[in-house]
Parts: sequence; C-alpha cells; structure tokens
Amino acid sequence: MVDYLVLRGRRIPRSSKKRGLSQSKNYSSRSSSITRKTSKEGEEGGEPALQLNHYGPSITLQPIQCCSHPHLHSTSLVYSHCSDSELLTIKREEVYFSARLHTVPAASTCPTCLDGQAKPALIDPAADIGVKDDDEEGRRLECTTYLLLQPETRQITEDQLTVEVKGIYDSLFEAEKKCIEVDTQQLDCGSGLTPEQYKALIAIHQTLMHEYYDFFLASGYPSAPECLRKLAREYTIPQRIWRHAIYPMLDLLHRRLPSSHDYMVSYIYTTYTMLTLLLESVPTFKEVWMEYLGDVARYRMAIEETDCQERKNWENEALCWYQRAADEGPNIGRIQHHSAVLAKPYTLRLFYYTKSLVCVEPFATSRENILFLFNPLLEESQPQQHRVALKSYVKAHGIMFKRLSVLSFFRHVLDFFCALPQHISYKGQEFREQGIYISSSNIATLFINDDKDILKGYSKALKLPWDSRASYAREHWLNCSDTLPSQTISLDSYIPTTYSTQFTPSTTSTAPDTPPPTTSTSTDTALAPDPISPFQHTAHLAMHTFCLLLRKIGDKNALPAVHVSLAFLYTLALTPKAMDIFEPLIPFNDLATFLNALKHQSVGASILASDSFPAPKCSESGYLPEDFAMRGQDWARLYFPDNHFKANSTPVGGDKTKDTLGNNLVRVERCLWIGCRLASMKRWITYDANGRFNTTNWASRLERASQRSAFFLRAAEVLTLTNAAETFSSSPQ
Repeated sequence: MVDYLVLRGRRIPRSSKKRGLSQSKNYSSRSSSITRKTSKEGEEGGEPALQLNHYGPSITLQPIQCCSHPHLHSTSLVYSHCSDSELLTIKREEVYFSARLHTVPAASTCPTCLDGQAKPALIDPAADIGVKDDDEEGRRLECTTYLLLQPETRQITEDQLTVEVKGIYDSLFEAEKKCIEVDTQQLDCGSGLTPEQYKALIAIHQTLMHEYYDFFLASGYPSAPECLRKLAREYTIPQRIWRHAIYPMLDLLHRRLPSSHDYMVSYIYTTYTMLTLLLESVPTFKEVWMEYLGDVARYRMAIEETDCQERKNWENEALCWYQRAADEGPNIGRIQHHSAVLAKPYTLRLFYYTKSLVCVEPFATSRENILFLFNPLLEESQPQQHRVALKSYVKAHGIMFKRLSVLSFFRHVLDFFCALPQHISYKGQEFREQGIYISSSNIATLFINDDKDILKGYSKALKLPWDSRASYAREHWLNCSDTLPSQTISLDSYIPTTYSTQFTPSTTSTAPDTPPPTTSTSTDTALAPDPISPFQHTAHLAMHTFCLLLRKIGDKNALPAVHVSLAFLYTLALTPKAMDIFEPLIPFNDLATFLNALKHQSVGASILASDSFPAPKCSESGYLPEDFAMRGQDWARLYFPDNHFKANSTPVGGDKTKDTLGNNLVRVERCLWIGCRLASMKRWITYDANGRFNTTNWASRLERASQRSAFFLRAAEVLTLTNAAETFSSSPQ
C-alpha cells in the first residue's frame, strides 16, 4: 500500500511585476515547504520533482497524469513514507494548493477513473505544472480523478441489537437508582456543598442522560424490530429523563442559590444541548423535548437577575418552545398552562389559563395557579381610562374564579360593557388579537363552571361522524316544538342586594328556569346569605359581550372575535341539549343584522349551500389566527373537520398570529357559512333567495322572554341603590 497526496490549485491574481519561472525555486507555507528539483542533465524530458518538508523528513513528489482522461488536466503527486492526514496549504509562487492524504492500491497504477477502469499511471514528462507568464491563460495545476471504494460493513442482527438494548437498560436502571439515592440524601441534608460535590452530582446526572440517549439510539436503530421501538414509550423513558436526570438536579441547584449559580448555569447549558440533540435524533417525542426545552429555558430566565436583556431573551426562547410544543400537542392543557405563566397581557394570560382547563386533556393545576393572575388585579387601584375595559373584564372573571361578591362581579361587568365599544375604536387593529382572547375565555368559562347538560350534549355530538352532525341536528330542530319554558327566564333573583352574597362552586347543574334559593328573612341567614352559582352569570356575560361585538357593524377589527363566538354558536346548534340552555340568551336579531352587512358577493353560492367546511382560497396559509386559539379546546372539535390542521402546512411561531388582508375574506366566508348552517335548521334565522338573513318568530319570542339586557339594567339599579345605602350608613349621623 502506498500513500499519495492530491494537490488542488486555484488561480491567484498575479502581481504587476512578471517573474519568470527558473529551474530551481523555493515554495513555502505556514506548515510545510516545497522545493522544485530538476532531473539530471541529459535525461530527456526530465520532469521537475517537488520536495515536501512537513514537520519531518523531506518527501519527494512526482506528477502523475490520468491516462484515460488527459483532457481533465489532472496531475497527482505520489509520495511514500507519510501517514499524516492533515489538510496542508502549500504556496507556489502566487498560487495556493490544498493537500490531503489518501491511499491507493499501488503506485504503479492510476486511481480508478470516471469510466470505472483502472489503467496504468504513466508519468508524462511533458505534464508540467502549467505556469506561464501570460495573464490570458493563467496558471493551471492538474489532478487525478479517482473514486474510493466503500469499506465493508457488517449488519447487526436482531439478537445482537436486543442484547445491546438490554445491556443499556440495565446500566440506565443502575444509574437511575444512584441518582435517586443521591437526590434523596441531598433533600435531607441542609448543609452547603463543596465545588467537588457539585461537580460529582452534575457528573452523575449527566451520565444518566447519556444512558437515556444511548437507549433511544439503540432501540430506535433503523433495523430494529417494532418490539424494540416501542420500549421507549412502554417504559416512559421521555418522562423519566425529566423526573430523574433533569428536574431533581435543577431543583437542588435552585434551592442552593446563590452559591450554586455558576453550576446551575453550566448544567442548564448541558441539559439544553442534550435535549436539542434528542429533538434532532429522536423526533418521535419531539413535543416532549420541546416542552422540556421550554422548561429549561424558563429556569435559565428565572436565575438571571443582572442582565435584563439576557432574561428577556430566555423568556422569549421558553415561550417559543412552548408554542412549538403546543403545535405538536394542541390537545395538551399542560403546555397552555406553561405559556400562561410567561404571558404578559392580562387577557392573554387569562386565555391560556382557561384554555388549559378546557383542552381535550385538561390541566387541573391551572385552577390554582390562575389565582396568581387575579390576586394582584383585584388588589389594584383604579386603572387608566383606556385600560378599564380589559382590566374590568379580567377582574370579573377573577371574582367568579375566587367565588367572591356577586355585586362586585356586576360592578366590573358593567364597567366592561360601558368601555368596550370605545376600547375597540381606540385599539384599532390591536383589538383583533384581544377580541379573540375575550371571546375564547368567555366560552371556556362556561365549561369551567361545569354545567353537566352542556358537557353531556357535547359528548354525545362528538360520537357522531363530522359529516353527519349537521344533518342530525337539522332533523332534530325541524321536529322540535316551539314551546317556551313553563317559567320565563328571569334572573332578578340572581341579583343580590348586599355585597356579602358570594358565588359558590357549582357541583350540580342549575337549570336556567330554576331560581336559586331565596335569602331567608331570619337573622342568621341575613348575616350569611345563600351563595349563588356562577354559571348563569357567566352565560349572560358571554352572550351580552357577543351582542356588543355584533353591533360593531363594518368594523373589521371586531370580526375575529365575532367569528369565534359564531363558531361556538354553530357547535351549540349541533348539541340540542346545550342549545336549550342558551337559546333565550342569544341575540338573534343583532346576528341577522350583522350577517346582512357582510359582503355576500365575495362568497360563492355553492359554498354557502354546502355542509362541508369551506376550504380556504384567499388566506396565504389556509388558517386564521383564531383557528389556533380554538384548536385543542374540546368544544372546537365540533367545528373543525378532523383533517383541518395538517402538520406539513401549519405555520410555525409568530406566523400563526399574523393577520393579512386575505384573512378578512376568509372570515367573511366563514361567518356567512355559519349563518347559512344556522338558517338551514329553520328555527332561529332564515336565508332567502335575495341573500338576506331574517329572524324567525320563535327567535323573537325567545329574546323577549330572556330579558338579557333588562337583567344587567336591573343589576345597575341595584348597584346604585346599594352603593347609596352604604354611603349613607357610613356617613356620620
């Protein structure tokens, strides 16, 4: 076996002063030098040789021309007795060459040419380096074209792979036991740790992470059978990484701050790198790795106290990972909760918290953590004028979550209703995003306050195929009688006269036509009035907000919020039991007026006449920002088809919230399509041949019986009288 060196050159601009090429010249580089030597005089065609001095003895190089492809102008320089494979940089005159070591079977043969045949390598004395003095032709260094054979590989058998996986898991299990033992000891030990102890703890947990990584690679080997590929999920390896290798160490270091700050930063970077590697090499659990990356980034954000920009960067990094994880697992409420912790605007935090509670996989811890949002707000003084609407809205929800005074709830709700129209005009396009959060939170709160009739109705409707849900509901409503409830829906009894009356958790469903227990006239009961279920107040809040949004005719900034509420209204129509509760509260007259104000000319008649979900044609991505706000919520599964969200076309990151001009056309199409679906039920509104929506007599009777607006007017009167009475009683006699 003989080693050879391939030199490749590139043209370098020559200096203004031409220099001739003598028979003997020295060429040097940073790490080697080449000396040209002439052959003995008298030898015909003697080709100059090159002598290479590279960290050792001289090496003589001879040019070899490719015999089968002389037109390639290729020359290899063969040498022997050198095993260095370092890439060399060699300068000849003003031409630089790169050199790398290779191996060929013999020095007497040319490497395999492009035609696949090995031919003798003849040294052509005339094959010079090709350096000329004219600038037109430049300089040329010829090289040999060759192919290297692929080394032989041996396939690992299934039995060998099984043994390897078993051995890795045994090592993994032992490392887990060691980490659990060490972590338990440190929990019981309150003394500080030395630098050596910190390093030892970090090394143990890093070893465990490497064992996990080896297990993933071995069990997910390309030729591994299905039984081995399932092991990671069956043994909950992704969850065990966080439970044993990441979280205990981060928690231990966090509890020992500030002395452990540098070690914690180092371990965070190590963990972050390992999780990024897992995200690339084990994409099966990518939503898990993204969530863990967000958690680790949040730890890094939490310990940064000096550099505000660094803290902000890690906060954005964590939120970005949570959003990507939510795209991969939209039904997981836990990820929405993590986003709520990092969100800044009050409405956005309320949206994430409430969404985490109504996802397909709800996260119950949000019921407790949402109080961290409400407590500072409820203790805050009067906000600025342009913030009254949003803060009053969030405070009203906070009172319901904390089960506080009912009259205080009405006070904040009335402030919100009074400020909302002006707030929409003041915020402009910014309200497009805010309106989505307001409508979505209102809807989510209806399910959080737990009316069992709604939950049962949605569960029944979800069992039907998506294509048959509309026809089933249409048949039900066509055969339904137009009979009002035996008792008119009046909630005057739900409006207490003192601030001491509070909301109570709703453990059982409270029918809308059944008033709550009235306050007794006894002295004991007067001191402790009967609490009131918040469901009806939540329903009235949601539907009256919907009414105010519908009255913003021609305002495109209110259209996203209206679309969310209309989508929920359509799902109510598909669940008769739930619709029976909300029928008297829905503003059908305002709905018909709003739909008639939309541009019908931009939507085809075939789309409005079909039960199929309208395919997007105008939007660039095919989705609306509010689609992702509704996605993952249990009720939204009745609205979107099963294949509406496709992973290969879903935008990533901030692109989901970006609104475009084409989105407005899609919203108009969706709203009109929902209106036609409601009209096809022939119960609340109709759609005539002239493209006009009209309310039915039944809808008008329901709206008059509901007294929805009168309910809040009555609450305003009670608030005025109560405040006046309290002011009078507190004044000096």
